[in-house]
Amino acid sequence: MNNKHIPQTELQKLASNTIRSISPHSLGQWVKSQTNNEYIIINRMFVKNLMDGVVATQDKNFNKAIASKWNFDDMMIWL
Repeated sequence: MNNKHIPQTELQKLASNTIRSISPHSLGQWVKSQTNNEYIIINRMFVKNLMDGVVATQDKNFNKAIASKWNFDDMMIWL
């Protein structure tokens, strides 16, 4: 995964456009727009449940498809 940088000025614009706080949904939409739809924010438990589901299932084709797109070892660092 490439390291994507968003300028600090854009973060300041986001913060100044909000009244009190930024919701996770708003932040996710903002990150998606700032990275040209390359990155999204997803719920941690969704990823954890996906990983647990892969471990629990016996569907080898499903597991192979997931493993080809997601590196669980790397993901465990930020989970």
